[in-house]
Amino acid sequence: MRRYFDAFLQEEMLLRVVIEETESELAVITLYKTSQISRYLRGLQP
Repeated sequence: MRRYFDAFLQEEMLLRVVIEETESELAVITLYKTSQISRYLRGLQP
């Protein structure tokens, strides 16, 4: 997960990427942004 500031929306966003890894490559399955950062950081240690 990576946070960034969206200048158009004027708020901090979280960029989430779901990948599938094989021995020879990484394939992006899904990529999306969300402003619900606390929802995805619950339970993670700082």
